[in-house]
Amino acid sequence: MPTPTERIDFQSLLSVHEKLQEELSAATNKGRVQELESHVDEFLNEMRKHVPFATSTDRRDLLNRMASEWQKVFTTLLGIPKNVYAVIEINNLPNSKQMLSRLPKVQQIKGDEFKHLIRERAYVVGEKSKQSWLKQLLLKLEVSPHEVDWISLTPPRRTGLDDWRDAAAYVACDVLEGYIDLAIQLSIDAFGLLESVWFEDAKRIKAFFLWEADGGPCEPVKSRMYYDNACRLLHGKLMDKTLKVCDRAFASIAKWLKRELLTSGRVDVGKSHARLLISTKAQRLWERTQREDGGLNWEQAEHYVRQFYENLIPAVTRNDKQAVQAVLGATLMCECPRSGCEIVNALEVALITYFVDAELMEEFFEQNASYL
Repeated sequence: MPTPTERIDFQSLLSVHEKLQEELSAATNKGRVQELESHVDEFLNEMRKHVPFATSTDRRDLLNRMASEWQKVFTTLLGIPKNVYAVIEINNLPNSKQMLSRLPKVQQIKGDEFKHLIRERAYVVGEKSKQSWLKQLLLKLEVSPHEVDWISLTPPRRTGLDDWRDAAAYVACDVLEGYIDLAIQLSIDAFGLLESVWFEDAKRIKAFFLWEADGGPCEPVKSRMYYDNACRLLHGKLMDKTLKVCDRAFASIAKWLKRELLTSGRVDVGKSHARLLISTKAQRLWERTQREDGGLNWEQAEHYVRQFYENLIPAVTRNDKQAVQAVLGATLMCECPRSGCEIVNALEVALITYFVDAELMEEFFEQNASYL
């Protein structure tokens, strides 16, 4: 942190940045780029001092834009394997720190707040994806610089939709691990966002953060290891008794299920939410299997939705063994090899995690055959 005598002025920082970039451009034409390297290092140190004070979106975006421009200078112009993002300690941005911290248990999160949380996390995820690419590049430069294709040296293309999808999966992991308590903190109007996350994506994003926490090693052979560890971690939460809550907390959710999906305990395809849920899963089946039989995709999706949701309420409120078995059975793989893709969303996994009796789950849960 700067001392009281040090001045924090983002406009002045931008002016120095632009001036130094101009000097660098002129030095490039004269072949004297290396002479400015120490000046650039001093400027990066000044950027680092400003990071803790980037308390607005404009300041945060300014620092990230400048860091990106200086990263290009080091990797493409100077040919020096320097991670600018690490040098200026950009992970200490106040907004990033706030987003990555866990929310207090007393705070209830409504739908709009949940969207805002995902939007903020999308920024973090986007930056982390760039840094992970950079980390792998820098290691490759150190080990085998002759193998780097300098002509096509650009990060993989990502869109805002990619960042949003991964951020939603990131937040879903917080719910599945109990950092955001589904029963206490999450308002029902936020459930739709959890429904939009496939459990497979939650496992994938969890694997990414396990990989990052391990230093982001560039070892493709270990990729499966991080995914398997993510699966084990999230599977363990399914029967974690410390996350289970009494069925009284399920009352409002049961009411919501009856309003949105059920009529007299049966899934009512005449309700728009029920139709959307089935069609989304049918679309997922087509995307993952490329099976052109739309009728069969719909039939399989509807079978899943009926088996899961028609049995969920008795499984929770009455500890009905057959209902518990049916809920877990809905997640079993299909016999047809080309149908073997999961259609389980994060909300469904969360409902099992928080409300289905752990001891009954241990009796019926077939981990090797389930998508969970």
